[in-house]
Amino acid sequence: MFNQAIRLSTVENGKPEGWNEYWITGNTVIGGDYSNNIETCFGKYLEPYMKIMHKKKLKDKILYVLPDGSAFAFSKSFIRDVFFYPKDAEKCMARTNRKGICEFSFIFYPMGPEPKWKYHYGKGLEVYLHYWDGSKQGLYSKGLYNCKTSGEYCTAIIKNNGWKIPNDYPRKIQY
Repeated sequence: MFNQAIRLSTVENGKPEGWNEYWITGNTVIGGDYSNNIETCFGKYLEPYMKIMHKKKLKDKILYVLPDGSAFAFSKSFIRDVFFYPKDAEKCMARTNRKGICEFSFIFYPMGPEPKWKYHYGKGLEVYLHYWDGSKQGLYSKGLYNCKTSGEYCTAIIKNNGWKIPNDYPRKIQY
């Protein structure tokens, strides 16, 4: 759904790499709050092409609820980082340890041909692979964002298993 919205927006707004307002304003803090900027930029470039049932302003994020009851929110700091909640989003967001358990990390950053962005460069919304070394061990337990300790790469493990939780998944899914 996100990638379809990106494709539709490209028709009216050009390639995402040229959405300067999205990338600059969406990642700029004004008055100590990123969420207003993120909402403005998302509202211009992607929201018109998505079916959002309702929005809920939480402490430092806006939760976008989808027709099936799942939801997503942007990072409180960057419009490129998107967190998906298959169900019970608010309950999940109240947890301290939630990545790869009830919150799943995606990223939309089609710019940046540097090696750390190679899995996202020129693409739409993708599973979070920033700085990934390309190895299975890197997804599971090696590197800064591995599933076992950080939880960021957990979404990639699920994607690589046909969007099913594999038997060797290092975290316990809880909602």
